[in-house]
Amino acid sequence: MPLKFIAALRGNAGRGLVVAIILGVAWFLALEGSRGPQSEQPSDSAFQPVPNTSPVPTDFLSKQAPPSRTPRNQSRTEFFLFQSKALARPMHYLVYEPAGYDSSPDRRYPVLYMLHGIGGGFGGTIGNETEWPGYGLLAAADRLIANGQIEPLLIVLPEGDQSYWMDAANGGPKYGAYVTDDLVNEIDGRFRTMPDRQQWAIGGLSMGGFGAFALAMLRPDEFGIAGAHSPR
Repeated sequence: MPLKFIAALRGNAGRGLVVAIILGVAWFLALEGSRGPQSEQPSDSAFQPVPNTSPVPTDFLSKQAPPSRTPRNQSRTEFFLFQSKALARPMHYLVYEPAGYDSSPDRRYPVLYMLHGIGGGFGGTIGNETEWPGYGLLAAADRLIANGQIEPLLIVLPEGDQSYWMDAANGGPKYGAYVTDDLVNEIDGRFRTMPDRQQWAIGGLSMGGFGAFALAMLRPDEFGIAGAHSPR
């Protein structure tokens, strides 16, 4: 099983929901035999990230995103671009919105941030925000929600280049602040998220697993639950 460890950073009764989300999706992917990521070998260059300027493949977006914001009963995955203050450049992300999101305008949702690794992105060798959909994460979420195994939730899949999701030393790029400040504020402002941070989770694969644990320990006020798949 790819899930090695689950850390509950702050405990209360609400944390069980997010634990179930991470554990349920991880078990589903393991049982379905999701394909493994490409080998990731950390090196000095990993901390001098090269921005991934390749756009998300149009065929991916055409299959995942609807043509408009017309209310829909099925889930959808949308692409967004926003300006990161920490990195001083535009960054993009995907968001999975569960079935019923539009038809329940008063409902707020837990949020799961899933960070990609260095390699294995959809259609390329550099990891990007399409990695988790390529492993079947969003399809698994659809089935788990439909079967009543987990509650509906938002899943955020950000672009992170080869950064280890951390602020670099000596004035280097601030990928940690990009996630904990810019991205969290962007999601909180754009979507109907739960205000209780015990309903906010962060996880990742390999490089993303390392980043998930590190960011959760740095910001327990934002992420009540952290999970990692093969962190390194």
